[in-house]
Amino acid sequence: MKHLLKQPPVIGLLTGLLIAVLFLVLGFWRTLLLLFLAGAGWWCGSYMQKHQLSPNDLILLIKSMLTK
Repeated sequence: MKHLLKQPPVIGLLTGLLIAVLFLVLGFWRTLLLLFLAGAGWWCGSYMQKHQLSPNDLILLIKSMLTK
């Protein structure tokens, strides 16, 4: 179990699910939001693993994309 939780796609998936649950508690579209955020978390984690990025590298990449 420890090995599974250290993989970036799993971390991203769990983060997305946590955010989705928080939005659900606040009352947004339930199923659509849950699937979108879980998928986004999985995509970020797998992108980090594929390109061997740290979380800080990913944040810097996203910031550079948003400021162009």
